[in-house]
Amino acid sequence: MHIIASEFALQAEHQHTELQWQTSRLVNAGGFAALLDPLVQQGASVSGWPAPPGRGGQDESLPVRQRCFRSLIELLFHDRCQQLAHDSPATADPAASAAPPDLSALQVETATVHYESEQCSFSASGSVCLADGSRRQLAVDFRQEREQFSAQFSRRGLLTDPLFLDRADPATPAGAHPCRFDLDADGQAESVSLPSRADVLFLDRNGNGRADDGRELFGVQSGDGFADLAQLDQDHNGWIDEADPDFARLRLWQPADERVQSLAAAGIGALGTRSVATPYRLVQDGDTYGQQRASGVWLGEQGGIGTLRQIDVRSTDT
Repeated sequence: MHIIASEFALQAEHQHTELQWQTSRLVNAGGFAALLDPLVQQGASVSGWPAPPGRGGQDESLPVRQRCFRSLIELLFHDRCQQLAHDSPATADPAASAAPPDLSALQVETATVHYESEQCSFSASGSVCLADGSRRQLAVDFRQEREQFSAQFSRRGLLTDPLFLDRADPATPAGAHPCRFDLDADGQAESVSLPSRADVLFLDRNGNGRADDGRELFGVQSGDGFADLAQLDQDHNGWIDEADPDFARLRLWQPADERVQSLAAAGIGALGTRSVATPYRLVQDGDTYGQQRASGVWLGEQGGIGTLRQIDVRSTDT
């Protein structure tokens, strides 16, 4: 495929709401609800939630706070959830407050209450003119959305940004595939979690048929995978296609089965160098394994269109 001219429009929309509270203190059952309530109110003012009104009036934010109380306290205190979720310090039985249950055996390292909703949509449409005189009208879109409420103990790792080529709809729930790879090119492989339904795009600089380290991936060292990809566009048409010398050296790596393919073998005719921001957090079992940053498109040699995404992935030096 050799693209002579193209007209393409890329669009994206993003909405994100997040409320989170975290503590490393050990508290008893009576004091825990009293501690959580003002912190939830404080978190509401930071993240755009409506702040709870005063104690004297009707609390319009009670459903949100009640969910926080129920989930976190049920996690820690089980059958005392009902009492703690409904009884504020102003209405609780004084006798019960004076004699809290013995919870000295509980040890909590880090407790997190987290609510998040996020929506992201991407669309691309337009046409390309090929060297053989043909013209193709193309369009692709995806929409991602999620809502999560959790009370858990968590730890997060570092994030680094390769480019991934989607062969399936990125809105389809997938998950992460753990593997070991030298992302930072320091000679030591790190534990990396990669999107399981996407291929890693890399430039096989030494022709050995595999991705050796992060220097062959796009965006790992610069932080901008699409800018790295654009450097291969020798004819400056906005596409990496057969007219660009490095097109033949581009490869797709599927870590799940260690499969490596050239773009031609995969039926990919061109990679777009333009992108739009599509921020979206990728979550599996309540844990973040990647942060989507931007999206663009690829064109199939025999027709069709798909998405190309920059995703910051988690790596751990273990």
